[in-house]
Amino acid sequence: MASRTDTFDQWLLITGQKPRFFPIPDEIAEPFDGQIARFDSRIEQIRKMYGSTKRIDIYADFIDDGRCNAVAGVWNYLGLVGINKGLILQLNEQFCRMLSHPLVLTGIGTSKDERISPQHREDLPEDHDELLANRRKRGRKLLPIGPNCPLRQKVAAACFHLACNFVIIHEVVHILHGHVDYLFGSKAAPFMLEASCPQPAQFVSEAVLDYQAIELWADSIAFCVVLNGFLDHTPMTGFDARLKLAIWTFAMYSLFRLWGLDFNPDDIASADHPPSILRLHTAITGSWLNVTGLNPEIGKDYLAVVTAALSEAENGFVRTGIRPIQRQELAKIKYPTVRAHREMLIDHFDNVLLNKLKKHSYIELKDSSEPLLPQPQTPP
Repeated sequence: MASRTDTFDQWLLITGQKPRFFPIPDEIAEPFDGQIARFDSRIEQIRKMYGSTKRIDIYADFIDDGRCNAVAGVWNYLGLVGINKGLILQLNEQFCRMLSHPLVLTGIGTSKDERISPQHREDLPEDHDELLANRRKRGRKLLPIGPNCPLRQKVAAACFHLACNFVIIHEVVHILHGHVDYLFGSKAAPFMLEASCPQPAQFVSEAVLDYQAIELWADSIAFCVVLNGFLDHTPMTGFDARLKLAIWTFAMYSLFRLWGLDFNPDDIASADHPPSILRLHTAITGSWLNVTGLNPEIGKDYLAVVTAALSEAENGFVRTGIRPIQRQELAKIKYPTVRAHREMLIDHFDNVLLNKLKKHSYIELKDSSEPLLPQPQTPP
């Protein structure tokens, strides 16, 4: 019988992915430390949610791919989550750059202790291997220079873990909620569901609806799990619910900003993932009732906290040499066709997909009478 590692390797080979990332070089191992242990602990908690007859084991490992992404699949009755090394390295890089800049999040810690370094002026390519190669060529340290202020170090680490947790939980949802098993039924070979995939999809319109609705669903679960856990169970001395909400927003925006927020509204129905900005906007609006229900003290301040954090995250990208987002790019989210497409995806999931997925899921899914994403009375 093949080991879980062997099954993971076979899956990568069959699906045309790059090989497993092992061993991890000591010089870049720091941000990887503990990731798999945290994943296994999370899966142990999830096992308690399984039904009495259907359950699946889930194994995670790293892929030697420098892009900021992760993938999920099922092979030989084993759930598999492949975490690109680029996801770990890119997120660690960006949060270290932003929190070590004296003009980013100036209200947290002692920002005047931070110093601008040559790393703040380096390009951040989509494939992190390019950045590592350039640093090796110049004899520079491979990992980014972190913040000097201890509190800002903690915030950078919190942002890193929030973003990583979101992506990993998103992929676990694909497995546990039956997305992989459902879609696998129409495929001739094993395949992967990616966290971020900007490439056009060559599917009929029904399949595009399936794929995009499934992505929004996995997002909605992952956003709520990560945010609720951060608000309720992560001790951060001196950080109230509002500040934690701001940090969560800062981290989520940064992740989707790395994936790219611009899109062509005319192509929205021809890709297998909804545009990143639509996914982010859906998360922010969908989290409103969830957050204020658990933390009434936030109340009417939710929009102000989130808006300020979004603006500060964009400031962080601009301060680290990345082209600013133009107003016209953000305005696309308000196009009537884009809003209509989002509503169509929600309706498709609630009224078409949900009952189908219940046959494939490993945990109980909520009734179709409950909306996919709660709509706030006054959407941000």
